[in-house]
Amino acid sequence: SFYEQRAIAAVLSALDDKLELNNKINKNLEGMAQAIFKSWFVDFEPFQGGEFVESEMGMIPKGWRVGTLGEVIALFDSQRIPISGNERDKMEKLYPYYGAAALMDYIDDYIFDGVYLLLGEDGTVIDEKGCPILQYVWGKFWVNNHAHIMRGLNGFTVESLYVLLKQISVL
Repeated sequence: SFYEQRAIAAVLSALDDKLELNNKINKNLEGMAQAIFKSWFVDFEPFQGGEFVESEMGMIPKGWRVGTLGEVIALFDSQRIPISGNERDKMEKLYPYYGAAALMDYIDDYIFDGVYLLLGEDGTVIDEKGCPILQYVWGKFWVNNHAHIMRGLNGFTVESLYVLLKQISVL
């Protein structure tokens, strides 16, 4: 009926408004994270009153050291297993199945259980700014062979890796 259509349209409109607001909030938070990262790790603003030492990258706060991503990232790529679309079509839709840039499907099994960061492996998997696609995922899920699966090492969390990799790609 006409009234049901109006009610459905009102609900859909409210959802659209909420999605738009969430997107604005995410952009704002991303901008704040970029500003904080630059302030702390490029300009070293919180450390300006402290002592600095020479490094191969230039002057850095005393007590810091230059390292590699391999020292802060654990990779789980060897556990990736692709499943064809035909195989997935026959499965019960219980657990997320991720690809290089997005959730692709749901399947009846999982490989990973926890919080991880996925980085699109293919060179064409970039966002509108030309930065690599990162997916923050949690719970039980499966990943195909087009995304790197990462967790933090040596005190780095998945969340800190997300911020670090986003900022590296922006700088």
